[in-house]
Amino acid sequence: MTFYTAVLFVHIVSMLGLCTALGFEVLMLFRLQRSRNIADAQVWSDLVPGLDWLVMISVVSVLASGVYLTIQIRGWGFAWLDVALVSFFAMAPLGSIFSARMRSIRRAVSNGNVTAQGEHGRFAPDRALHISLYVRITALLGIVFLMTAKPGLGGSLAIMGLSAALGLLISTSRRPEREPAP
Repeated sequence: MTFYTAVLFVHIVSMLGLCTALGFEVLMLFRLQRSRNIADAQVWSDLVPGLDWLVMISVVSVLASGVYLTIQIRGWGFAWLDVALVSFFAMAPLGSIFSARMRSIRRAVSNGNVTAQGEHGRFAPDRALHISLYVRITALLGIVFLMTAKPGLGGSLAIMGLSAALGLLISTSRRPEREPAP
């Protein structure tokens, strides 16, 4: 195994770490919405205590390994890589919104300051959490597609634009309310 393949492995595992973190965020958000009491909300609001660390380590590893891989392939002129990098950095503010709002939910739940809201007694995270989550998921999928397809500038911009639009569309669509499980 060469150093390049080891760095490529780190890059891929770090992307998997980001995907795992997003999966946990989906689980926490949707289970929190269906919580019927403070005890349920406490379990789901702090499901993975080290989640912020997983995200930070994964982001730093993706960037560091990505820079190394880019240097090795002399990829600074590739449009797909530039668009992917800009898109990756554009995800950061959305991740910050999610983290900050989840921290405030955790504090409120641990202090018992949250009241059940909604028709079925759910704890109601706001729309910004949904937007942040879905746009980051679709943007990450768009970036993975760019890494695989390696299109030109027009194609790269179209892919990331469609990814972001899809995330917004999914996050703002109304789904029928379901009765939470007992």
